[in-house]
Amino acid sequence: MTPIPVCNLLGSGSNPYQTLMYSGLQGRYTYLPLRKFPQVEAVQERTDAPVILHLHWEDRMFAKSRNREGNKATLDWHIEHMNMFRERGGRILWTIHNRTPHANRDPETFAEARSALVDVADRIHVHSDHARNFVVDTLGAAPEKCRVIAHPSYLGFYEPAETTLARPLPDGPVHFLQFGVMRGQKGIGHLSEATHLLQTRRPDNWKLTIAGRTPRNMRRLVKQISRLPMVTTLPDYVPTADVPEIFGSAHAFVAPFSEVFSSGSIALGLTFGLPVIGPDGPVMQETLPEKLISLLYPPNQTRRLMRRMAQVLDVDNVVRQVWREAAFEQAFAHRPEIISGQLGELLDEICEIA
Repeated sequence: MTPIPVCNLLGSGSNPYQTLMYSGLQGRYTYLPLRKFPQVEAVQERTDAPVILHLHWEDRMFAKSRNREGNKATLDWHIEHMNMFRERGGRILWTIHNRTPHANRDPETFAEARSALVDVADRIHVHSDHARNFVVDTLGAAPEKCRVIAHPSYLGFYEPAETTLARPLPDGPVHFLQFGVMRGQKGIGHLSEATHLLQTRRPDNWKLTIAGRTPRNMRRLVKQISRLPMVTTLPDYVPTADVPEIFGSAHAFVAPFSEVFSSGSIALGLTFGLPVIGPDGPVMQETLPEKLISLLYPPNQTRRLMRRMAQVLDVDNVVRQVWREAAFEQAFAHRPEIISGQLGELLDEICEIA
């Protein structure tokens, strides 16, 4: 049987997420990371097989600039061609990663894009029941179109899974880690205030690393927090080879996000056995294993964030090991081959749509 082409329209570049999601589908589906829709149309023209378009991060395609007229023209062209693609037998899967765009430059066109995609997509994939409710209640998607498949862990991506799962608790001072692109929703200002409070009350035996590319508008906040002697910042892109050491040396992942919808960085923290300190709410309750819920705090309460960090300082290694095993158990349950298999079932379903 000839593998069915799946054209992943990423908006810009590739992403480890796609590698994880398609890791178990070789032979059934051919994964094609593409950047522009005409490339998808070219694939459809070259084959008699059904072609699936898998759309991600639509904010990188639509409403990229503040030019409303240009954005609207881009949107109209894409929706017209997506409908033509479907009329020729193509099918569309849309994975929704974010509640809001990374850069909200043209909210009107972005809202129109999502409304159009709700109609044109054959199936809509989200990572949690909370996200599904948002898609149905807020975006108006038909419930029967929506499917929940959890975000995969990163076991086996950065190093062999056996190596990751065998990592012991690190020695030395308690090491907090925040990782990812430091956009506004990452809560750097919130973390800075909490870290200064913790430094006043508990000045010894802990450290914090903030690792990941820092956009220009966030550099002042990152520079402010980096003045503390226990804080290390790595404000550039982190090479793939460095990720295991960065996560392997940490005791807890700090995620003081102002908005949580789906988080690859949290999945990455759990992959390396890290408990997560983050804002309480439906998404985090659903994302984290039960044994790690105790480290959540009321959203936007800096002192509560500081107290959760202090809680990690105060527990012994027996408790830390319980947390670690709970994180590893979830990472193993969501390992790429399991999640990829669930995606394969969804792709099979899409292929059967008349």
